[in-house]
Amino acid sequence: MTGAPQQHEIIIAPHLKQPRYAPYREIAIDSTFEVPLVAYRVWQVRGSRMWPDMNLEYGLRGIHPLCPATWDNRRHAAYCLAKSIHARGNRTGDYVPHDSPPPVATCTCGVSGYFEPIEDAGDGWPIVAGVLSVSGRAVMHDVWLRAETAQVEALAMNASVKAHERSVVERTASEWTVPVIELGDLGAFGRQAGQEVPNDLRAR
Repeated sequence: MTGAPQQHEIIIAPHLKQPRYAPYREIAIDSTFEVPLVAYRVWQVRGSRMWPDMNLEYGLRGIHPLCPATWDNRRHAAYCLAKSIHARGNRTGDYVPHDSPPPVATCTCGVSGYFEPIEDAGDGWPIVAGVLSVSGRAVMHDVWLRAETAQVEALAMNASVKAHERSVVERTASEWTVPVIELGDLGAFGRQAGQEVPNDLRAR
């Protein structure tokens, strides 16, 4: 399935602000699209802000949308962290037990990404942004999605990323054989790598 070209708007995602879960709709990506479906997300370099001078094993940790999992590999399969996340925030009532594999519409699990590129996480927060190709089942929300699997296609950094963090990102990109591109080129790269979510599949 193909859709009309999207009118691009850069999303500004203030630090730790989570987008809405409602409304939503569920789709099967692989049977709906003839080309890869792309999304965009944000990470931080794990541990670097608190212990920049210690010899830690740095890596990418998801921050936007809600997805605190560490990305140790280019390809990431969803697994449910909702129970432990909500327990830490004393919101155990927000967790809905389920036997089905993620993403589950009534839960908060799934590999998440925005429909549009992200260039700013607010307050000068250092971010690593990237292009994802997503596959399997997905739950579509208003400005974002939760997918069954995702693969990183490119990485980019904003100006707040420090030198030691930048070296981690460049090493990770080399290991994953993906390019490090300019932050402003995320959208163009994504549209070359696949298809963005068309408007008619975005839950409103």
